[in-house]
Amino acid sequence: MNSLAGPWVNVGDWNAAPVVGNVEPDSDGYVWIEQDKFHESFCQDLPVDEALVMAVTQKAPVGSTFGNAVSDPAWKRKPTWYRVSTSDRVIHPDSERGVAQRMNPQSTIELDANHASLASQPGAIVNLIDKAADSLT
Repeated sequence: MNSLAGPWVNVGDWNAAPVVGNVEPDSDGYVWIEQDKFHESFCQDLPVDEALVMAVTQKAPVGSTFGNAVSDPAWKRKPTWYRVSTSDRVIHPDSERGVAQRMNPQSTIELDANHASLASQPGAIVNLIDKAADSLT
């Protein structure tokens, strides 16, 4: 993945995240997190049984997606809010902070959470969404 580049970000410039060693592309180019490494890579702060459900139902992205050009990102013309997961093993937290800085969000929160913070800290995510909704009404 380090060789992928695009106009928005050069993935090779990102800080490496631990998940990199635990992903495998299939014959169609989809990139899967190995099921036996899923819990430690994606959702280490969730119970093992919840991680197993996520592992067997994961929706893998096509690897080429990481290099696709985005011609008109919505964050350039719409207000944004951002969440950084400080224990993320899929996207390094410093890379998340860099994305947030580039987007210039209305608000950024940092959670001591994994990549699946929507599942592990739903209350904090709901609060961020509520804050965003309140500011638009």
